[in-house]
Order: sequence, then structure tokens, then C-alpha cells
Amino acid sequence: MPGVITEAFWCAEYNNGLALPEYDITTGKVNRFAHVDHKNVLRFWWLPITADMCRVFPLVRVNPLLRRFAVDLNGSKGFIARRVAIRLGMGSGAKGLSREVKCYVLGIEGGPRREIYPDGSVIDKEYPTRGETQDILHHG
Repeated sequence: MPGVITEAFWCAEYNNGLALPEYDITTGKVNRFAHVDHKNVLRFWWLPITADMCRVFPLVRVNPLLRRFAVDLNGSKGFIARRVAIRLGMGSGAKGLSREVKCYVLGIEGGPRREIYPDGSVIDKEYPTRGETQDILHHG
């Protein structure tokens, strides 16, 4: 299946002033969300991909419609996710499939979340219990 082109990257900001970005332009490394030290996260960010990042990392591109967004965790457990739409085209096998980011999700588990769409629109949602994204992440 082809990779998905992303226009925003996550960043975990820690309570000691350090940060762990998904795409580290200084090292050229792509960090996994599993590398995040969740006990010490102050806030999570979605940040737009920059032109410099496009020169270093494949499958990223600049989207001038996207802005940066953060969620302050205040001791809560936060989450970030990319919702990806998979489309089946004509043909068979991987050549008939395409993937694109539907939205970038940022929130607090069991609390509010923000959905950021590639067209620049934003939808804020409140959930008194775990929301749809959390249920998907915690299923199984």
C-alpha cells in the first residue's frame, strides 16, 4: 500500500522544556509516538510541515492552510492521531489503493478533542466519556 502524504507533524512538549518532534529536522530522524515519555508531557502539538522538512523527509508537503494547535494536558492523558481515508480505485492490489489524511486529531482522553482538516477548518468536540477516536485506539 502506498504511504500517506502528511502535512502536519506532532510534537510532545515536556515539563522540563524539552520536546520530541515526530520529524526531527536536526537529526533527520522520524520519531514514533511510542517514544513519547507520557508521564512528563506538558502539551501535545500539531504543527504544519515546513519547506525545509520537505527537503529532508519523504511523503511530507507544505499546506499553507494549516496552523499550529496545542492541547495543555494539565495532568490528564492526551492523545494525537491522524485519520486516514483509504480509497479503492480501479485495478487490483496496492496499485488500486490510495491513502490520504482526512484530519489530524488532538485531545484529552475522556475529554475534548479538536479535529484539524487539510482545508484549514477546525471542529471542536466535547465527550463526557471516551470518544470515537479513543475507542478505536483502546479497542482490543
